[in-house]
Amino acid sequence: MAGAAPVLTHNCGNAAADAQADLASMRNQLNMDQVGTSTPKKEGTLARLDYQGQTFYGMNAPGVQHSNPGGVMNMHLLHAEGDALAQAHRAGLRGGVATLHTDRAPCPFCRNNFAGMSRALNLNALMVYGPNGLAGMYSRQAGRYIRLR
Repeated sequence: MAGAAPVLTHNCGNAAADAQADLASMRNQLNMDQVGTSTPKKEGTLARLDYQGQTFYGMNAPGVQHSNPGGVMNMHLLHAEGDALAQAHRAGLRGGVATLHTDRAPCPFCRNNFAGMSRALNLNALMVYGPNGLAGMYSRQAGRYIRLR
């Protein structure tokens, strides 16, 4: 705490860089274009959710059917971020803190759905990292997603 106000600190060390390298490796395995080498529709987005000791990978997934946990738009579940979060929900995980890494900055649509998906998972906090570092976070206390970048 600094003074009387609580201060959130998050020191991820090299975890964010390691996650970005992991997503780049996954792109190679999936034979996807690397970010920045083609149009966004061709390269897509990959996401990695680290939550309760498990890792869930998501990708833009038209045609994938996730049951809606409530509080989010169905279209969010077709984006990489929503795909990874929906997998954790389907696995029955709830509560605690989760970290989501994306290899492209989260789009406005996803940012608008992070709070609903976090509430569906009963998260205390969701830290969201893009390729340029911490992009934003959801906290139960704030009750919303706060964009930092």
